[in-house]
Parts: sequence; structure tokens; C-alpha cells
Amino acid sequence: MSEKQAQTIFRGGTIITMDDARREVKAVAVVDGRILAAGDEAEVMKTKTGATKVVDLGGRTLLPAFIDSHGHFMNAPQIVKWANVSGPPVGPVTRIADFVPVLQAHAKKHGMKKGEWIIGYGYDRSNLAEGRELLASELDPAFPDNPVMLIHSSNHGAVLNSVAFKAVGYDENTKTPPGGIINRVPGTNQPAGFLMETA
Repeated sequence: MSEKQAQTIFRGGTIITMDDARREVKAVAVVDGRILAAGDEAEVMKTKTGATKVVDLGGRTLLPAFIDSHGHFMNAPQIVKWANVSGPPVGPVTRIADFVPVLQAHAKKHGMKKGEWIIGYGYDRSNLAEGRELLASELDPAFPDNPVMLIHSSNHGAVLNSVAFKAVGYDENTKTPPGGIINRVPGTNQPAGFLMETA
């Protein structure tokens, strides 16, 4: 197939180029996974052969592929169902005492029942006036019947309460896996609350 022959042509919708000089086109021709032509439909159709597949977008939008070497885009739809435990300007948490009321309000708003996981997102010690990690023991009195997990803003760690540790089978006998972190209660091997990476 020559470089002037399209394998596929997309037309009939909004085609966004991500090029500021020409943000939208009417059609795009593709060959071997690369854009051959983009522009007015008549111009692009010049690349069509009898073997070219023409895709009618039916008014839908076509975007270039996104290459994300490391991201958590798929978390976005989930985060809206979780408690916001981020620091300003994203969330309201600036000190240890802020977590319980934020989580209680979330649980009440969503009618959460005994045994249901209460999940928060955006936890980060650097937002806290105390400058230390939140402890499971600081969540336990308010949530004796619900596992609580506060996912770190990096998505690479979390703080759990004691009910959550029990639910996942972590206790003083749990070894820290290679590449992981399990903060321990000083003087004991009991998980303190904060986990990172492979843990």
C-alpha cells in the first residue's frame, strides 16, 4: 500500500486534532496506525481506495490516542464516590482532628451501613499541621464497625483503621514485603495505620 492510500478514513463527527493552528477537521485518513491526511472531507477522501474502510462517526467525537506513561486516570470516576480527605485547596483536611468529621459526614451522606468500607482519597501527611502520619487508633473510636481506608494522594499508599487491617488479614505477624512500608506502633510489631507500595 502506498503512502497515499488510506486503510481507514474517519468522517461524520467532530475530529479534534490537538493542534492549536487547526483544532478541528472534517475527516482523517489513517495508514498503519499513523495519520496520513487530516482536513476537509473532500481532501481526505482523495486517499481512499476500494480497500479503504470508511467509518462514519455518527456525530461522535474522535481524539488522538493518549500516551500516559504513569497515571491514575481510571481512578477519576471512583474518587467522586469517596470522601475528600485532601488538604487545601482541593479538600478540607489540615490537621489530624479533621479526618473523623469529614469521614462521618461522608458516611452519613451515603447512608453507609455497618461493615461497609469507608474510603477517602487524597490523604497526605504533608498537609497536616502535626507533620506525622494518621494512626489507626485515631480512627478506631469513631468507626468501630466499618473498615476505613484513606488512599494516599500518590495512589501508592493508604492509612487503614483496625477494622480494615483485620479485613485484609494484617496484624503483628504480617511481614513487611520487599518494596513495601508498614508503619508499626512504637515498641510493637502492630501495624500503626500507614502502608505504602507493595504493602
